Amino acid sequence: MAPGSFPPNDYGLFDMIGGTSEWLMDWYHPRAHREYYAKGMLTGPQEGQRKVVKGGSWDEKPPAQRVSNRFAKPVTGNPDLYGSNGIRCVYPAQ
Repeated sequence: MAPGSFPPNDYGLFDMIGGTSEWLMDWYHPRAHREYYAKGMLTGPQEGQRKVVKGGSWDEKPPAQRVSNRFAKPVTGNPDLYGSNGIRCVYPAQ
């Protein structure tokens, strides 16, 4: 698909999937939705070995290129492991 092949979202943004996956501050826990988020603890565990990565980047297989994709990567300085991960800038909704 060529960039801009689909209409923009409600914020005027195009191509929000597949460019980069999102590196989160949250520590990964395999049952975080049940054990933390469902109980109102939205930041998840206080410590861990791996950080949460969401979405799918250009180097993931097609089934992983979903907004709901959630996986984890260890905290290392290896640029090969994180070459397709990025961060998301957040702007408060009005």
